[in-house]
Amino acid sequence: MFFKRKQHIDCLKSCLFQKSDQDYIRKSFARLFSSEEGERVLSYLKFITYHRSFGAEISNEQLRFMEGQRSLINHIERLIDQGRKN
Repeated sequence: MFFKRKQHIDCLKSCLFQKSDQDYIRKSFARLFSSEEGERVLSYLKFITYHRSFGAEISNEQLRFMEGQRSLINHIERLIDQGRKN
């Protein structure tokens, strides 16, 4: 298990620097979330991040955490869109 995790970390590091790897990741996201299951998962993630609200008593830390989650979903959607265009 550790070996596979290390491989994924190494892949992510290289993806940050090599355009061909970035294109591969974008296309992978597009393929992954194009399936019925992928669309269902993305819809669920959007529901638990975008459609959640808090009252005025929300702390700064909670608000930042929630915005981080929303930012991640936006990033995933951008990768999907870019992968579909290429």
